[in-house]
Formats: sequence, C-alpha cells, structure tokens
Amino acid sequence: GNFTRHLCRAKDQNNYMEGSLVTDGKAIILCIDVPERTHFGIDFHIFQCGPKFKGIRLIPSGVHFVYYNSDAGSDVGPPRTGFFVRLQPNEIQVFIWNPETEQFFKPDEVDADQRDRYILGVKNHAFDAFLGPYSTRMQTEWNSISKHITPQILDLLEPVHKQISSMYDSADDVELLKKLNLDNKFASPTPYVSSEPFYSHVPKNPPKTATPHQITQMALDKSWILHEIWKRYKDPSDVLGEVQFAFVCFLMGQTFSGFEQWKKLIAVICSSEEIICNPSHVSFCLSAMDCMANQFEHVPEDFFETMITGDLREENFLTASLRGFLEIIDDPTLDARILKNSSRFISVIEKKFPFVTADVWDGPTIEEIDGM
Repeated sequence: GNFTRHLCRAKDQNNYMEGSLVTDGKAIILCIDVPERTHFGIDFHIFQCGPKFKGIRLIPSGVHFVYYNSDAGSDVGPPRTGFFVRLQPNEIQVFIWNPETEQFFKPDEVDADQRDRYILGVKNHAFDAFLGPYSTRMQTEWNSISKHITPQILDLLEPVHKQISSMYDSADDVELLKKLNLDNKFASPTPYVSSEPFYSHVPKNPPKTATPHQITQMALDKSWILHEIWKRYKDPSDVLGEVQFAFVCFLMGQTFSGFEQWKKLIAVICSSEEIICNPSHVSFCLSAMDCMANQFEHVPEDFFETMITGDLREENFLTASLRGFLEIIDDPTLDARILKNSSRFISVIEKKFPFVTADVWDGPTIEEIDGM
C-alpha cells in the first residue's frame, strides 16, 4: 500500500550536496551491526537491510517511529519491535545491535566514547555510502498521522523500557502464548518485560452514583468518557496524540494493544454528541475529524476486509462508530466550521468505506414479492 520499500545495497549520493549531510537541519540514525535481511523501518519507509546498511539520513527533526523484525522464514510472521525517537535538527543518534537479545542496545547501555567515535565518523563522511535516504515525499504523510504525538505525549504513554513489541503486549500475552504452545516458537533470549504503553483507562460502565436517567444518557452519549480521559491531559486535543500513538503502534508496530486502544478511543470520540455539538469544543471536533480522516486514508485497503464482510459487517466497531458520527454531524445547526470541514471527512469515508455512508443516507429498500 503506502509503504515504500527500499533495498539498501548500493551507493546513493546524488540526493545531497557534499558536506551537507549533517548541516542541512536533517537528522541521522546510525545503525551498527544490523543483520542482513532484517526488515528495518522508520515511519512509512521500510528497508530490507543489505550487507552495507548502516542507517537512515535526511530525517526531518521531530518525533518518528523506528521498527524492525527479522526476515520471515515461515508462514508465521516474525515479531516486530519498535520505539519512538525524538530527533533534533542535525542530531545523530547511534543504535548498536545486540546479537544476544536480537534487539538494539538501549541508549544507556552504549559506551559514551564508542558512541562519540561513531558520531565523529558520520561527521567525517565515513558512513555516507551506507545510509539510506528518508524521502521528503513521505514526510507530509508521516506528519498527517503523527502531528499530535508530542514529546509530552510520549512521556505519558511510552512503556518503561521504551520498546514496543508485537510479541508481548502484556503479561496476559505471555500466558496466552504458553497455552497455545507458541512460547518456544517465539522464545525471547531476555526475561519478559512488559512493552505495553501506559494508555488511558477507557471506562466501560457509568459511575455507581449515576441515576437511571443518567445511565440511559451515558449509554447513548459517550461524552462523559471523553471528559474523564481529558482529565489526564492539559488540552482536550492532547487525547488525539494518544489516538495517533495507538494507531502507529498497531499499524506499524503491529501490536494488538495498539489496535484495541485506537478502537476504543475512536468509538468514544464518534459517539460524544454533547462535545461535538458544544460550541466551546469546535476546535477539538475539527482536529478530531482531520485526525481520523488522515488515519483512514492510510489504512490498507484490505485491513477491515475480514471484519466488514458477511454477517459481521453490522457488528463491526468501525461501521457503528462512523455511522453514529456521521449522523451527529449531519445537523445544519452545528457550527459552520464543522459543517464546512466535514466534507473532506465524509469524502474519505465514502471512498474507503462506502457501506458506512450507505447505511446512513440510503432510503428504505422496497422489494417486490411474487404474488403480492
């Protein structure tokens, strides 16, 4: 789909001027001793490492997601590990492969003198021929699904050791693998450490103090849940940083916990009618529509295929959530800015999930019965 694949097996020195490698405001990630044929990705780029691969250059400053996994040697895909990086202009970050753990050493495990020598080597152009380019064309796409992921959001959500693994999302996954006799197939050389991010708690049930009338209202309008989640953040739009964090973790990091949290947050936002209709939350609503539209544009065409076909279509969370949201914004009394900006959101949904808009706006189907 939208993933660009590069094979880093040849020199590519035509895209930058001599001497500009670390002085043009772009950052570099240096990767030492990565095994050949490892799949290494950053944002929408994914490389299959050749024998000369030593990292990525021309990376815009800001937050990025790095991920990797070994070459698939069977029908069962290998686990993927990922982590977010925060890059400053002209910064060089060094990651060294640990063959024992089959992961990169953590930054605090790398000898400072060794790291400084590698950084000096980059500045002296010793690695120029071995660095794959970060395409500027992909920068806009990455920004569209990550602009709310700030360093402050990362501080709140990242796991203890920063590593996000598709193998173990939580301690429950370890027990599940044992029950399925898969723990040996995906055995880890290191002791289990949870890679589950510190996602916000999404309440399922109304508070015990709620009256019967309030319980009924809360079942229909999930604004109360969004208000609870907002308490964790300084600004209402910060929750969109968590939506994007979870989306990146499941789409690129291939984590089930990321998908689950993204699903929960999308469902809550789409059914928060009181907030969507509140004039004081117009800014949040506009940002939320933009955030979701950008994400749906990057979901692979067949991503929801197994969940939106046959008898499961009506029960699919995406169908119910988007249908409810479209019904809420189909209100001429809403703020004019919401009505104006809803056109792009609706266009994306119609293109990507046409069955959703059909459910909302199609009239009743009249069928003729023989003999009637």
